[in-house]
Amino acid sequence: MLLYAFKGGRDTVDSARMNSIFAANDLKLVFEGSKWLEGTGNGTRELNLSTNTFGINTSSSGTYPVCRMEFQAVRYGEGADLAVEVWDSQGTVVFTVTLPAKLFTYPASTVSVPLSGVGDGGRVVFKQAGDAANHVRLIAADTTYESNTYLLQGSSWVQTYQLKYTMYVAMGNDYLTHTVLDNTAFTWLKYDADGNLTEVCRWMLNVDGEVAVYDRIQVSYVDGVPVEWKVVP
Repeated sequence: MLLYAFKGGRDTVDSARMNSIFAANDLKLVFEGSKWLEGTGNGTRELNLSTNTFGINTSSSGTYPVCRMEFQAVRYGEGADLAVEVWDSQGTVVFTVTLPAKLFTYPASTVSVPLSGVGDGGRVVFKQAGDAANHVRLIAADTTYESNTYLLQGSSWVQTYQLKYTMYVAMGNDYLTHTVLDNTAFTWLKYDADGNLTEVCRWMLNVDGEVAVYDRIQVSYVDGVPVEWKVVP
């Protein structure tokens, strides 16, 4: 069935039409992957995303593509939705994902984000967002020595404190951590140390790139058996 714009009074919303629209979206599955590259340190610094955009320099992992990244962050006030972009070596945005403010916590916790298009000479960029009362801060080390983390001042990138992060390359046959539907609908699955699913977060963007839908379910276990699936804010 061909897809075309709807016209008032001419088109109906039925299962055939809606299913054809959903089927046209690109679905990606992102697995745990294998640790490839990380930024380490004592985690005593905080990079304030209400005042600056930050980025880390990237390189190609070689045989396997980078599939996701973990970083530490802390929410202040209500937080703010955070856009994470992948730039190529020419500064062109090749991938974007927006993380809901509700994903972040106080005190700090680790967040996983799916990535695509990471390569030599590029950057993973954390876009400035929020205000003085409501924002997110990235956790960084108290050093700039050999740091690959930069903040954007005007049109120039200036070296700053090393972001604490880990990048993973796609290897398959391990835990499913993210699903991405056409870069507008995202799911993040969390597991405990024993491989039990503990939480599912799902969000969807509107046409302006804002988080319009957010759902979160936590799973409780007794003796390894799931006993409760609870919807939480």
